[in-house]
Parts: sequence; C-alpha cells; structure tokens
Amino acid sequence: LVDQFDFAAVGSMVWTFDGSSTGWSMQRQSRVWGINWRQVTSAARHGTEEGATVMLRSAHGRRSSWLSAREDGSVSCVDTEADWWEQWVPHRYQEAGGQVKLALRSVAHGTWLSV
Repeated sequence: LVDQFDFAAVGSMVWTFDGSSTGWSMQRQSRVWGINWRQVTSAARHGTEEGATVMLRSAHGRRSSWLSAREDGSVSCVDTEADWWEQWVPHRYQEAGGQVKLALRSVAHGTWLSV
C-alpha cells in the first residue's frame, strides 16, 4: 500500500483529510469503512527497518565531499560543511524473492537515492 508519504505533503494531507466534518475524513473512513490508517502507513508489514540518519562522505585527495540531494531528485557532491541537504535515512527491506536491500531517502526532499 503506502510505504512513505512525501514528508512535505503529510501535514496538508492530515489537515485536509482528518477533519471530522468532511466526507473524506480519515476518522470517518476508519469508522465507516474500517480503514486502519496505522496499518496502511506502517513500514513493519513489509519487514522494513528505518535506520538513524546518516551523511555520506567521500574522500578526494585532501578534500572531502558530501553526497547532497537536489530538489529534482538528482544528487551532487558538495565541499561545504554537511547540512540538512546531506542527510539520508537508510531503509532496509526485503524484496518478494527474499533478497535484502538498502535504500536511502533524502531528509531534505523525501526522494529516494537509486543506483
């Protein structure tokens, strides 16, 4: 179902859909249709484990560069001190075939790093 809501949209989604007066209310959906939103958004059902935030650094001679996320989903290496843009959340998960994988999600943009 849903592994991660885009972090920028979560506040808007909850504000818009969690009011008890609308037909789209998450509270109403739980009550009338039996939708368990906690289960829908739970990563545990897929065996996913979210790790602590990390910053990835590569050494180039005497300089060090941090892997930095861009808004368009691309990445770059920056020589400045690491900041919010250089933070990544590791997600360990298991594919349907049983293979264990690791994915990194940008803290700044919520986009996924794929290689």
